[in-house]
Amino acid sequence: SARSILNQQGFNISAYKRITYAMPYNANCGWVGLSYVNGNTSWITAHRAGVFVHELGHNLNMQHSTTPTAEYGDQSDPMGPAIIANFNAPHQYFSSWLTTSSIQQAVSGNTTIYTLDSNTPLTNQILWYPKLDTSQYYFISYRTPQNISSLGLPAVFHYTVDVHLATPNSKTVLLSTLSTGQTFTDSVNGLSITNNSSNANSANISIVATPIVVPPVDITSPIITITSPNNNSTIRVRKNGTSNLSIKASASDNVGVADVKFYVNNVLVNTDRSSPYSATWYISKSTQPGAYEIKAEASDERGNTSTSLINVYLTRY
Repeated sequence: SARSILNQQGFNISAYKRITYAMPYNANCGWVGLSYVNGNTSWITAHRAGVFVHELGHNLNMQHSTTPTAEYGDQSDPMGPAIIANFNAPHQYFSSWLTTSSIQQAVSGNTTIYTLDSNTPLTNQILWYPKLDTSQYYFISYRTPQNISSLGLPAVFHYTVDVHLATPNSKTVLLSTLSTGQTFTDSVNGLSITNNSSNANSANISIVATPIVVPPVDITSPIITITSPNNNSTIRVRKNGTSNLSIKASASDNVGVADVKFYVNNVLVNTDRSSPYSATWYISKSTQPGAYEIKAEASDERGNTSTSLINVYLTRY
């Protein structure tokens, strides 16, 4: 494989967190980009920056940016139609890319919300509000053609207040794009948002929100480490022989670990729901020598995940 060839040429593949394979375009191939969600590998056949960013977003645990009627319908985000622009509010929120002062719960009154497309964190860039009837969250943001978004953000999103719906590790849904004077209303959950005015850096919005005391969305991912075997270790198995390799991991979370999944070359070998977390990889007679990636993925009750990756090398003697 390409990974084995690179290792043979002296490249330490395990030193890289993300790897993308760029291949020639093939009209018979049903995709232009492919990647593992919350993994470390992607493949592209369309050599466009937007496709690379889209597939890398999947590696970073992002799902598609949708609208109620289209899987790739949110054109304000690379996880929609693979454009070159900043990521939308829920993707930035769940990736923990903004400071605490940049994120606030929506409350009734007039407020200034600052552009999500600034190169530096600002106050009030994302407002969130619980959608209690479906256990989801609204995310309110303001978009402008600044910095990277100046390259590909469609004009329909310039100087608009956007309303998204999302939960951790789910597709984001663009519900409304508010130009000056427009209003979004959810009467069931007691929320109304109006874009009063806007400029190059901020918008003044009016919010009518039923007072709700709820904790912020849990976006703290578990901590997980594969403790055995060691990274870059060699597994020796006799020719035509079999073996059972024990894989162990430690995991913790601020609320609680729901489960730990173990993969070998992205094939699930075990799901463990109690500590100590472990799995057994059965090495059969047909398992070929070479490099193998072992991944442990921890999930909490809210759906936040994190992974630990190592490489091992199987030899036959």
